[in-house]
Amino acid sequence: MGYFQQNHQMNMLPSDHELSFPHALRVEASAGSGKTFLLACRFVQFLLSEKIPRSRLKNLLAITFTNEATAEMRKRILELLKQAAFEEKEAIEVLSPLLDLSQARMKELALKQIDEILAGYDEWQVRTIDSFIYRLIQAAPQELGLSQQDEIETHEAPLRAAALDRILLCSAQDPGLRRLLQGFVHHYLLFQARGSWWPGAELLRVLESLNEKETTYGLRFEMEKRRKGSMELSQSAQGFLDKADAHGLKLKSFSHKALTGVALGDLPKALSLKAWEREELKDLCLKGAGVPKGPSVEWKALRTLAGAYAEARALEVSGPYLKMLAPWRDQLSDLKSKSRSIFFSDINGLARRLLTEFALPEVIFRLGDRLYHFLLDEFQDTSILQWETLFPLIDNAVSQGGSLFCVGDRKQLLYRWRGSDLNVFQNGSGSFPSLGDTGSLDLVLPYNWRSREVLLRFVARVFDKGNIGHWIQKEPAVSDVLDPGYIGNVFSGAAQELPPAHAISHKEGMVRVEILSREGHSEEIKEESQLSLVKLLKEDVLFRHSPRDVLILVRDNQDVQDFSHSLISADIQVFSHRQLDIREDPLVQEILEILRFLERPVDDQALASVIAGNILKGAWKEEAAGLSPWEWIEDQRLQSKGQGTKYLYQRLQNDFPDLWAKTLGDAFGSVGFLPTYDLVSMLVRRMDLIRCFPNHFVALSHLLELLYANEAEYGGDLRGFIQWMETGPDEIFGVKTPQEIDAVKIMTVHKAKGLEAKVVILPLATLGMRADGRIYSMDGGVLKVWHTSRELRNVSQRLLDLYKNECGKAWLDELNVLYVSLTRARDELYVFVPQKAGGRQKNRLISLLEPLLNGNLVAKWGDTIERKILESERSDLNGQPVDREPYEKIRKNKAKKVDKGWNWPKYLVRRPAELKVLLSPTRKSATGLGDLVHRLLATLDGPLDCQCSPEEVQALLQEIFLSIAKSSDVDISKEIDLGTIARTICHPMARPLFWTGAGDQTWVEKEVADKSGEIFRPDRLVKGQNTLWVGEYKTGSRARAEDRRQVSQYLDLLSQLYPNHETKGVILYIDQEVIEEIG
Repeated sequence: MGYFQQNHQMNMLPSDHELSFPHALRVEASAGSGKTFLLACRFVQFLLSEKIPRSRLKNLLAITFTNEATAEMRKRILELLKQAAFEEKEAIEVLSPLLDLSQARMKELALKQIDEILAGYDEWQVRTIDSFIYRLIQAAPQELGLSQQDEIETHEAPLRAAALDRILLCSAQDPGLRRLLQGFVHHYLLFQARGSWWPGAELLRVLESLNEKETTYGLRFEMEKRRKGSMELSQSAQGFLDKADAHGLKLKSFSHKALTGVALGDLPKALSLKAWEREELKDLCLKGAGVPKGPSVEWKALRTLAGAYAEARALEVSGPYLKMLAPWRDQLSDLKSKSRSIFFSDINGLARRLLTEFALPEVIFRLGDRLYHFLLDEFQDTSILQWETLFPLIDNAVSQGGSLFCVGDRKQLLYRWRGSDLNVFQNGSGSFPSLGDTGSLDLVLPYNWRSREVLLRFVARVFDKGNIGHWIQKEPAVSDVLDPGYIGNVFSGAAQELPPAHAISHKEGMVRVEILSREGHSEEIKEESQLSLVKLLKEDVLFRHSPRDVLILVRDNQDVQDFSHSLISADIQVFSHRQLDIREDPLVQEILEILRFLERPVDDQALASVIAGNILKGAWKEEAAGLSPWEWIEDQRLQSKGQGTKYLYQRLQNDFPDLWAKTLGDAFGSVGFLPTYDLVSMLVRRMDLIRCFPNHFVALSHLLELLYANEAEYGGDLRGFIQWMETGPDEIFGVKTPQEIDAVKIMTVHKAKGLEAKVVILPLATLGMRADGRIYSMDGGVLKVWHTSRELRNVSQRLLDLYKNECGKAWLDELNVLYVSLTRARDELYVFVPQKAGGRQKNRLISLLEPLLNGNLVAKWGDTIERKILESERSDLNGQPVDREPYEKIRKNKAKKVDKGWNWPKYLVRRPAELKVLLSPTRKSATGLGDLVHRLLATLDGPLDCQCSPEEVQALLQEIFLSIAKSSDVDISKEIDLGTIARTICHPMARPLFWTGAGDQTWVEKEVADKSGEIFRPDRLVKGQNTLWVGEYKTGSRARAEDRRQVSQYLDLLSQLYPNHETKGVILYIDQEVIEEIG
């Protein structure tokens, strides 16, 4: 166990005989300090201790934030217990200082706990915070208006869109809704000056964003009452000018211009002038001019009015959206209720309702386990709403002698947009009344077990209190909103030391920073970064390290995609979450285009994409005699101008019938007969896609798996599947791969949190404030959304304070992202710094690094780590060694197996519709008569409960006949003779079908399948001791040879199914009193 050997010296936990209860212990764990190991030690200490009260497995709860972190913590706990059970030295050295136990007793308890964990593994309380909160609401579903059938819905987009569609439909009948929509459109086109031809998309996007904020904070948005508007402000400004003239005030020119502009209604421009920043009227007047008291009071009142207008204006931008939010939310709630769905975003609010509306003892009773000891990982990422949910449970545990152990790092708070709040980390753990004045105890982990010394020194210098303070003072945009003392305190733990065990082994390391020279558009800057990255990898890093040792960190998914493409183009193996999404696979995209065409054959654009793609490329070359697909498509486009010509697929059928038959013909004819899974399987097999495109085998396999396993999600039809592929949750479309693949990894900084690599490269390292102009505030238990601008902040101190507070948090977010980025590397760190950060914004990382660079554009600290790459370490995306024969053989064998599979769809029998029946009134009436007679006789589903007498049988049929539905196509009085039917049934050759022996089995229209899967339904089947009778009813004048062939086919099939029985068939011409025996 390598991490035992590294980490046992850092164990700073108090021993079980030193612990006193209740207590709360908060651990500040900087990057690489071993917090997961510390959590595992704490958990195992409590499990094994005989001194800690109420510390059985069911009394402990460890909460993480991701499934990966949960799996890692469970693994660490089990391995530590296993090591203790086997009395291995490393584990004993770790646990002995924590436990007042002999080694033999420790072994005994460890074995016992392993057995208990494995026996109830699913109930083991090491879980994500979402899964625990979901378990809470499952404890009382009925009280929350839920049912046991409600399930978490990960595919939320269709329901959200359907809720808006409902509103649009209802607006035709609801005048109130129609007025709301009209108000929104007017606001969208005139107030916001937006020009999209379909504003519904923007409306849905904003509604989803607002709803996300409500579920994140557990609060609702408040609609502001309209305050005095622009007209009142303009009139007041004109009145002030009139009074100023009356008092002989001599205003400065810029002051007069500002007031005149407002009086004339030019508010945005006039309010941006500096005159509105002046609090005293004397500052608006010429030097030496007297200022009477009356106008001074009027000026302050005018500024107050301007501030009120600015705040109303800031809230007004979202007004029409907020008016639409309530009805949209109601429709969404109704859809979720009817579909038995719960969104992940709902569970925190439901849990808070549960803990607010019900007595806590009742909730704990419903939960089943008495939790006394809580362990929280990544505490800084806990949202306010999550903390409000957990707080009563933890408070109850602490009040009864329990404990809280929380581990986090203020410097790694990356999820503020998801509700994470630094105040939770700083104040939450000490806010329990049971702790008294002592509050929580603090513990700091001083060592970094990840990075080498040079990298640690570099991070320490970047986030040094003096360096950050100098940077804040130097940058006006930052100094206005950030307090140097506060930021210096947040990053006070950035300076870390090597642990004694690493003092020699982790010397050296290397950091290289390069300032990119190109300025201009973001695409040009990214292109320079891509070229620098490829050069670094191909000429240096990959000569010394395996691709799997390299991690590239970027800011968003678009960067992941762009840099992945640039590396793939340079023939560098790449592993990224975007690349693993099969929807990004070109071959899967072509298959989706085929499905779009099959679902809607008139979609010429989809078919044109298929014709010009790679799937049909080989077949096209064989059939088109040198004609380019693009030339043919263009020729069809020109021919179709101004003419009502055929659709593109009809012209393809006419021009290239063999091509059509080889490729799309079978699938086109099978739409509506085959499920989507079988349809795609047919395409894969028919066009030999696995053999022709072996590099896409993984994507194709995953596509087929999704089709098969998720039919309930997309409904089983083509249209549903296409929509599901477009809007489904990203996670499900990602290919699961081995962890250790020999490829360069590219991911966002947020996904890399908690990860590490020997070499880390930041191709676009920036510091720039990312804000969209919307600011959310929580006032008096309600949410508000403000849209601020420079002119509005100029006249409202409240808006200015909100803006500065939001900007300060945004800059702190940027510093946190930078810290996480710089602390992922173990051996080497490469940082490329562009001149701009997001468009034309200045990249303020350059000024932060300036004291370290000493005026150089390229700076390097330390030396590279020389390392020989072992051939045995290389493996591809499938976990197989690169360029090795076994994998090629495996891949070919897989292709052969698919090729040799049973092509069952070709055996399907599709009976053509009998058009004569639909068009001929006579045939239609005859068919109706046959259907009525069959339904009548189908009710005789056993031996007849009467004598074999035509009179008694007729009376039985008459009673049944009155209760069955009649057809309008049949004249009952003329065409139905129950006496004739009764006499036919009583015929001696028909009697074995209706008067059976004891123990005989009778079936009516029993389904029987042949070897190809075709279904047959004999009208009546009687299985005796040695004989199997088949009865078939016929009406009207028919071709008797065809009837004999049908019954003979039944007999042949049944003789195979029942080889020990003699088979006999009887055809009953019901309306003619004719019986014919077959067999």
